[in-house]
Amino acid sequence: MRQRTRLNAGLLLTAAALGAVAWWLSGDDGPHPLTDLDPSEIRDVRVRYPGMRDAPMLHLQRRDDGWHLVAPIERAARDGRMVTVLAILAARPESCYPIDEHPAAEFGLEPPSVVLVAGRVEVAFGDRSADGRRYVRAGERLCLLRDRTRPLLVDGLDALAVRTLLPAGTTLTRIETPEAMAARPTPASEWRLRRGSGDAQRWLHHWQGARATAVIPDPPATDLGTLRVTTSRGETVGWRIARQDDGLLLVPHGAGYGLMIGPQTAAALRRPPAVDSGE
Repeated sequence: MRQRTRLNAGLLLTAAALGAVAWWLSGDDGPHPLTDLDPSEIRDVRVRYPGMRDAPMLHLQRRDDGWHLVAPIERAARDGRMVTVLAILAARPESCYPIDEHPAAEFGLEPPSVVLVAGRVEVAFGDRSADGRRYVRAGERLCLLRDRTRPLLVDGLDALAVRTLLPAGTTLTRIETPEAMAARPTPASEWRLRRGSGDAQRWLHHWQGARATAVIPDPPATDLGTLRVTTSRGETVGWRIARQDDGLLLVPHGAGYGLMIGPQTAAALRRPPAVDSGE
């Protein structure tokens, strides 16, 4: 940070401390929320990255069954993470100042690294202060606050998209990969291997807990085989193997993105684990 930046930051922190003392002495109920929005009522959010080259804008919508990404990919979003993201709208900064009284560029806000757009409100994220708080711009105010939102927004799809291969509560009746296949006639039946070797029941457990390490937009068109499962509802869910040099890059059928599976999980998905001899 340049000398001028350090000076401005120091002055702003000093003013913040004096402001907090003034509130305490005056008996005020405390600082006003960052915005006048109720996070629980937000149903449409966009995230822009003015200060991050090539980062695509994210668009999320809340539906009856929870939050969903609709751009740049279509996939269920992590509801708990979205609660954390939107909590900043109701956060109560310790101090705020008119933005025109302070050079925005000195606080990482020209351009900001990330902008959260909710309804008619934009919250822009700048640098951290010396004590770890974040400079944010909301409307015409420059504020300092504790921030857990920006790290999630910076991680983008990896942080916000659901990364489990199967929705919670999914019951499988068939698993098929290039190396093996196992099935059971009903959810109450025992698993039987019809191709390959190993422990079919443990294979099921690996599939039920599998999750990706990353979400990859625009995966290659390579087709190295298919992983496919059938649910108790009779639905078939499949993934094209787009890469298998270090783990697996799995592309859900009909999707324009891939799920990166780490090497250990990838091996557990492709074939059943060996039968435990019990020795």
